[in-house]
Amino acid sequence: MKTKIFLNILIILMLTSSIAGVAGINISLKRNAKELNTNIQEFTHTIFCEQGSATWCPYCPMASDALYKIYSSSQYPFYYVSLVYDKNEKARDRLLNDYNLKGFPTCFFDGGYKVVVSGSENDLENAIKDCLNRNNMRDINLELNAIWKGNAVINISISIRNNEDKEYNGFLRVYITEISSRWKDHSGEPYHFGFLGFAINETISIQGGKKLTKNVTWDGNEKKLWRY
Repeated sequence: MKTKIFLNILIILMLTSSIAGVAGINISLKRNAKELNTNIQEFTHTIFCEQGSATWCPYCPMASDALYKIYSSSQYPFYYVSLVYDKNEKARDRLLNDYNLKGFPTCFFDGGYKVVVSGSENDLENAIKDCLNRNNMRDINLELNAIWKGNAVINISISIRNNEDKEYNGFLRVYITEISSRWKDHSGEPYHFGFLGFAINETISIQGGKKLTKNVTWDGNEKKLWRY
């Protein structure tokens, strides 16, 4: 599995089961074993968190700082995105329509397997540990490659292989994020991994033992998914 970073852009791929609680989540972005302070073979999968935040929220910087501290520690195979509610319409729709957001900050781990309404580093780290202890993971391999074409245009190719005998049905989402966001939180600091939009957001079905490939071009100039 591969991570591709271009300028200030990070691309994250998330695959979730269509049946909540039955099959787990796999994410294409596993850190290289050399980047982790622990043995990558100890982990069942990469943890993914969607942080629901707003620029006017006085409690949200605490959550942002805690998530970035955990991410930077390299203790876990862990990635996250910042869904800035009041700056991005796609982020707002994700929080309200898919997660039924009730307040800020709220962090959704592994597609909602664990939900933390808190900025506590301890609470957030415990959620990561709970996700790592899941025993219902599907055997799915993912790989993402991307080519930065310039002028906010990215060519993205994805390969997903179902290593099981049974059919896999789920949701494929490819997040385009800014490593250092154009938006600042309530404390005046830029968000980390600020969500810009989806390159892919669709349902998929893969027969047992088969592979699915996707190719898409993301043009940030056409999407106009964010507010300034």
